[in-house]
Amino acid sequence: MSQVVMVVRTTLTGATAEEYEAWADTAIPEIAMELGATTALRMWSRATPNLHISSYRFDSDEAFQEAEQNRRPAIIERVTAHWGDKVTREFEILDVAQFITTAPAAKAAE
Repeated sequence: MSQVVMVVRTTLTGATAEEYEAWADTAIPEIAMELGATTALRMWSRATPNLHISSYRFDSDEAFQEAEQNRRPAIIERVTAHWGDKVTREFEILDVAQFITTAPAAKAAE
């Protein structure tokens, strides 16, 4: 059973980082739940301040395919209606080769 990660690179072309952050703070977790993702991350690029990256992990290709076919189109439509041409998005679909958890990081989180 292969895990799949969908990465969304959002470039702010007409919105500020503050505007996007205010929206993303609640919208990205809602999108992750709607997609049925197991986990999600949101990140801002240090090198490119107008670049926001979100990733959504799925436990199987079947779970990703179901989200891709049945849920993602409506989400894209909704996000596009909200942001219009103020952002551009690129999608990358990745197969997880290895998931690594380090013991020191786990202890630091305690």
